[in-house]
Amino acid sequence: DEIKMAKLGEGDPRWLVEERKDGTNVGNWHWVERDCLDWSRRRLATLFEGLDLPLAEGSKASQLRVTGVDSLTGEAIINNRKQKIIPSYELELKLSWEGTTADGTTAKGKIHFPYIADENADEAPDMRFGVVIDDAASQTIKDAFLTGPARKVVFSKVDQFVKELRAGGPGAPSADDAGSTANAKQAKPSTAAAQPAAAKAKTSSQSGKGRALEMKQQFYCSSRDLYDCFTQENKIRAFTQSDASVSLQPGGAFKWFGNTVQGTFTTLEPNKIAMDWRFSSWEEGCTSKVVMILEEPEPGHTFVHLTQTGIPETDAFGSGDVYENVEKGWRTQIFQRIRQVFGYGMGL
Repeated sequence: DEIKMAKLGEGDPRWLVEERKDGTNVGNWHWVERDCLDWSRRRLATLFEGLDLPLAEGSKASQLRVTGVDSLTGEAIINNRKQKIIPSYELELKLSWEGTTADGTTAKGKIHFPYIADENADEAPDMRFGVVIDDAASQTIKDAFLTGPARKVVFSKVDQFVKELRAGGPGAPSADDAGSTANAKQAKPSTAAAQPAAAKAKTSSQSGKGRALEMKQQFYCSSRDLYDCFTQENKIRAFTQSDASVSLQPGGAFKWFGNTVQGTFTTLEPNKIAMDWRFSSWEEGCTSKVVMILEEPEPGHTFVHLTQTGIPETDAFGSGDVYENVEKGWRTQIFQRIRQVFGYGMGL
């Protein structure tokens, strides 16, 4: 039989490199550029926030912990062409730390990586360990960090992040997911499993399914003060340390963390805030439902009861840690930062 080749430029449906109506980028042939800065912020927060650092035996410091990611600025872009990943990134990372000396004195400071870039991927980036107050306790903690194993742990976490970013960022499995990925490969494929992960997440969310999250948090402030933290742009910018916009009316849109979190208000009452809420990395059109009830049983002491339903299993890139990111985001990036920035945690 005569073998007929697909014809380039004549609309032959067998030529899979053409622009397809379903938008599928077959074999990653076309150039795809993905902004991974938001993913980088979330990934670094997962790696560092609440990280207890090891100390050398006999150290004059008794505890040292990374308390959070202060900021990550710059750019992080992953290009994909013909299944080849081409990373391009220039980042500045600032972390906060807290430590305690053997005699119980506390100190705080910053860990600063001024330049993490693709051009120095093969070498350790410059790191600076700073203190808030230059006193004896701070110097003790600094010496313990620079001379003990803590320094290597911080470098190893940055190295892990860089490797994941260079492997594709949100589209690549993290080291934390390695075990689950290996197990998934051993499972037999089924019709349901063959569906794109992002499509399944969108379907489950839009049909009212998905995972649910419930949290109860307490604050030493009035319910009005706490209400303002979620509705006033200046307060949102203060605790997120990033850009925010709010249209304060039912149906009004909001954007937090530089548009990483977005949605619309559905209810705005003195003791109740309800929202259609999503991460920008979720499948287009996929939203969850958030309801926050503010309860002030006594003046200056407020509880927030949060319920979130319809959280998808995966995001638009197939990452399966959506629920964990949502839970940790509320706990550490929102509630904990509100306490720290406005002092609403005093006495807890």
